[in-house]
Parts: sequence; structure tokens; C-alpha cells
Amino acid sequence: MLAQCIVACAAIPSSSSFFQVWSLKLVFLFLLFLSSTCLAQQGPGTLQNVTISNQDPQITYSPFLCNTTNNFSFDASCNGGWQILDVDGQSVVATQGPSPAVADIVPQMFLRVRGGFARPIFYLTRFMLSVRLLVRTRSRLTSSLFYNSLSNTIHLFKLTFDLRTLVYSLPAASAVIISLSPLSNATINVTVSAGSTSVTVAANSSLGVVGIFNMIEAETTTITITYIVDAGVDFALLDIGSITAQVTNGGSASSILPTMTLPPSVSIPTFVAPQTSSPSASPSSTAGTSSSSHKQLVADAVGLTVGLGLGLTAVCVLGYLLWIRRRRKRRRLPGDTERQEQQQSPTSSSVFSRFRTRRSKDNQDTRWF
Repeated sequence: MLAQCIVACAAIPSSSSFFQVWSLKLVFLFLLFLSSTCLAQQGPGTLQNVTISNQDPQITYSPFLCNTTNNFSFDASCNGGWQILDVDGQSVVATQGPSPAVADIVPQMFLRVRGGFARPIFYLTRFMLSVRLLVRTRSRLTSSLFYNSLSNTIHLFKLTFDLRTLVYSLPAASAVIISLSPLSNATINVTVSAGSTSVTVAANSSLGVVGIFNMIEAETTTITITYIVDAGVDFALLDIGSITAQVTNGGSASSILPTMTLPPSVSIPTFVAPQTSSPSASPSSTAGTSSSSHKQLVADAVGLTVGLGLGLTAVCVLGYLLWIRRRRKRRRLPGDTERQEQQQSPTSSSVFSRFRTRRSKDNQDTRWF
């Protein structure tokens, strides 16, 4: 079809009047229309099956994928998680359901697949590129430069075709098929999410196959398989076997599995545990500060008490001395001195009178002699 388009583009009349400036513009528009028609008839690339390993790093198993060398039976250390087992020569990733050892977390598998590109995006991009190149080459179109104009036209056609080839050559998965082992008997939920669209279907894993078809283009599809606990079943097993994707244009498994992006790092706040010190250990800076402030308060209280005591004592002593001095001055007055001398040394008359009274009394008592 592309060869037919090129032949049709080259079969242009050679009349000299046809290659005027206004005619060449019409030729370019016709060539652009013809190239778009030819490219529209070509569909996307062929489909092929690509096998994705069930242990691919881009597949997430929750709560964990057990790392053990025992591939023939369940290990006790893998309870509640996923374990790689060998079933009839095929490597499967199996789980027995939640376990109290891991807080009864429900086992899940997450697979993200890159979808295709939408056709409207391709056609809009091709149209914008065609118009841009047409505007750039319009000023170069003259009747004397027919071959240059034809070369520009072919170049424009080639760029448009290269853009179409580039868009359709990007790998895209249109379907994903997940096989389950014959031993699987657990009930599962299959959730398919793409953009704002999400679909959930409950099924029994004994069906053996989980298929997702008609995946949304230009979106990354997330496939989630969730283990459902069934109270009526004592032992329920879920085995994830082979994973096959239908990919366009010779893509590989790594090309359709988007790289998992890590969440932004968050700094964990630091916590310093308080240290208990023994009595013999040196006190910390905080304890030393509180102890020094306590000592300062005690020193201030003692200083205030001693100061008040000494001050009051000095006042009392000074008052007592002033009182003694004043008393001594009063004793030195003349009237006070004579009164004191009279009190201390009685007069002779008083003594004589006392003696006469006593003598007369004695005479009266001995009068009969």
C-alpha cells in the first residue's frame, strides 16, 4: 500500500502551466491527504505472546514472598505469605491464606502492565506536524523549483510515516492471561484498574485461568488477585502459575512492565531514650542546673535570716546602751544624790532616838529592883 501511494504521488502531469505557484499548493494538499489515507489503511503491529515470570521483580506479593530452599512443601516459616513451589515440574507461587503469625494479613498479588497508545493521539500529532511543515515549505514553492518542491513533499510524507511507525512500534499489551495450578481451590477476587475505571470479579481458582482482555489504551493497567477466606473450607490453596501477555510490535516482558516507583522518602523523627544514672554517677547538665539554683535559693534565705538577726541584735544593743546611759545621768542629779545618801546612811538623831526608846523599855521592865 505504501508503494502504491508513492507511485500515485510521482505520477503528476509535467505541463509547465500546472507548476505555477498556486497549483503547487494544491498539489501539496493533495499529497498530504493521500498520505493520510494510505497510513490510515495500515493497522497496528502484529500480536505475539510474551511470557512474564511469576517471580518477576515488578510483581508485588503481599505480605511477603518467602525465600526458602524447600520447593516441594510448605515451610512453617512461610505461613501467611507466598512460597515458590514445584508442582508437576512447573514453578508456581503459592499461598495457604492469612496466618496469625503475620497479623492475619490477606495475601495479594499486584501486576502492572503498560497499555497501548490511543489512535486519536497519533492522528492529532500527525496532523499538527503536517500543517507545521506545510507552512515552513510554502515560501519555497516556485515554478522554477519543481524538483525541490517535490523533494520537500516526499520529505514531509516520510516524516509523517516515520511518526506513525514510531507511535505504533511502542510495545503495548492488549491482553493478559494468568494460569493457576490444578491444585488451586481458593476463592479469589480479581480486580482490574486502569485510570478511573475499576472492575472486580469473584471466582474460584479451580477454574485454572484468569484472563483480562480489551485492555484500555494509553493507560497502565493494575491487576490484583486477592485471596478470599472461606470459613467452610479447611484447606484452600492458591497457586500463581505462568503469566502470558499479548504484546504488539515485538515487545518484551520488560517493555510492558512499568518500573515501580518508590514513594518519597520520609525522615523518621529521632527519639533519645532518657538515661537513668546511678547515685555515684555524675549528674547531667539539667540536674546540675536545678541543684545550683536550689543552692542559690538556700544561700539567699540564710543570708537574709542572718542579716535580719544581726541587724535586730545591733538595734537592741544600741537601745539598751542608750537606756543605761540615760539612767546614769538621772542618778547624778543633786536631789537624787542626797536622797540616796540619806537612804544609805541614817542620821545620828534617828539612831539616838531608837536607842533611847529601847533603853526606856528596858527600864520599865526592870523597875521592881
